[in-house]
Amino acid sequence: MTKDVSPQLNQATIIELHPASTYNIRMFAKNQIGESRPSNELTITTDEAPPDGAPQDVQLEAISSQSIKVTWKPPLKHLQNGLIRSYQACYREFGTGGSPQYNTINVDTTGDIETLALDNLKKYTQYEVRVQAANRAGMGPTSEEITITTLEDVPSRPPENVVTTATTPETISLSWSALPKEALNGMLLGYRVIYWANLPDGGPAGL
Repeated sequence: MTKDVSPQLNQATIIELHPASTYNIRMFAKNQIGESRPSNELTITTDEAPPDGAPQDVQLEAISSQSIKVTWKPPLKHLQNGLIRSYQACYREFGTGGSPQYNTINVDTTGDIETLALDNLKKYTQYEVRVQAANRAGMGPTSEEITITTLEDVPSRPPENVVTTATTPETISLSWSALPKEALNGMLLGYRVIYWANLPDGGPAGL
């Protein structure tokens, strides 16, 4: 690349360079006959700028009812604009039911593939996650949001307000309040009723 400078000037600015890149510079004087010998070669490195690219290949894996594993790769090399030093993972419950604010976790760079565990999450709940990379100059753009649901678990409490009524000599009716959604921790498949008779001789007999 070359840049011509007016003979009336003794300084110049080179623009549209790439951040965090090393350039070699030599100068010549020229007239109608030709060019002089080159000056000594100078080497200079441009400053870093915030990354222009987001982390790549972000993947989620539900590893328990309250944990999600997040993995990703660094931004493309030519979009890093410097040395990637850390990442910020942001997550929240998906949809309008959760908090609009993201929870954030900052992690240092460890290698070509980064891994982070999000713990203490709600059971059987959908979350959205995004990741950003950072260098000395600042934070880059976020990855696209992706979603995943934590695994199912047993219901967190039994049915409530259970009422029994002996309706006939041979029949008992039961009623109860349905469990709230946050207590189900999964898809409700039904209820199980266990009962036994207290026989006159004192020995219970399961039926």
